[in-house]
Amino acid sequence: MDALYPESVVGVENPARQLVTDLNRRELSLVSWLVTVVPELRASSVLAARGRSRSEAYRYVHGAGIAERMPALFELLFDDGRITVDHLDTVWLRINRHLVGLKTRVAESVRPLIDAAVSEALSDWIREGGPATLEAFSQVTDETLAAVAGNIVSATEQREQDTQRLYRRENRLILDCGSAVTADAVWSTVGDRALDLLREARRAEHDGTEEALCSDENAAFSGLPSMAQCRARVLLDLLGDTPATMKITVNLYRPTLDGRHGVGGAFIPGVGYVSDLTASALEGVATLVRELPSRKEINHRQARGYTFTTLQKATVQGRDGHCRFPHCAVPAGRCEHDHIISSPHTTPESDGPTSVSNCMLLCRTHHALKTAGLWSASTPDDGVTVDWTGPDGYTDSTEADGPLAPLRSS
Repeated sequence: MDALYPESVVGVENPARQLVTDLNRRELSLVSWLVTVVPELRASSVLAARGRSRSEAYRYVHGAGIAERMPALFELLFDDGRITVDHLDTVWLRINRHLVGLKTRVAESVRPLIDAAVSEALSDWIREGGPATLEAFSQVTDETLAAVAGNIVSATEQREQDTQRLYRRENRLILDCGSAVTADAVWSTVGDRALDLLREARRAEHDGTEEALCSDENAAFSGLPSMAQCRARVLLDLLGDTPATMKITVNLYRPTLDGRHGVGGAFIPGVGYVSDLTASALEGVATLVRELPSRKEINHRQARGYTFTTLQKATVQGRDGHCRFPHCAVPAGRCEHDHIISSPHTTPESDGPTSVSNCMLLCRTHHALKTAGLWSASTPDDGVTVDWTGPDGYTDSTEADGPLAPLRSS
């Protein structure tokens, strides 16, 4: 078996992780070389050297831009060993999203200040042991931008909001919502109503019994509509409706300071960090605003039944931010709430409580893998850290990094 691995990793406790570390550093070595090439020739140089797609070439070009502008951060990330060129590309894209709308002279004047703030924030994140995921890098970058360049972030969001468009291509309507906030709200509303339609169809077919919802693939074989078809039906029905009849639930997490809203914008699962302007606008049109209890107060509060309460779900979404399976970035709003230790309502021999400390977010795929026993999970600290054990004894851990996680709120 040892012959399958290079000599450098033979005998290493986890050869797969060592191989990944080596690959990551080789990617960043190519980025380091690209910094020595004049910017105008970087795309063509890496395309010729790698012989792959133009989109991949520009990922390396963006990575070289970050390495050039944030050399201390790049050196730290190289030594860490978990970082890929995709991480650098993510940081470049998050920053460029806001700079692209500015005049060249203004962009050149504010870029060094933004770069310095983002570099410091990401460096602190890595040194403090934060998860080195693409989702975490995006969130740390967006959080920093909202804090140090709130006016620019607000202008970007307004510009994107003003670009809403509806196109028609024969029998297809293509809706550009303009912003992630609007797109997420519309998708959530349509999805909830589509699930209701699908449940009604399933109850009608199975005489009132409710089974697991079918996916788009196997729905075609059951005679039931797929989720895509249900979403289309709901959206077409809504086009004749009025905004006053639409109910949208948005989990908005805002920092507080002495009982007042602090600076730095707010966080919406599935969207990320937004400016104070967007957060205030959402609160202004809300018909109901709930304030979450403190983490100590709600962590061990148990619900009587199997289903988590509304406040418990909102707290876990704010703590986790996304699926807690290793390296999965499915947003909180598209995840399911799972008992880390199985509930006695589903597994009589188990005693897992229905509480925040025994809950985590999992996307449908990884929830199914855990339920099937292919992966097992445990937590040493009330859901903040989740330790995973998979096939062949492979182990990994994830740490909560949402806006309510101790890593952020401490």
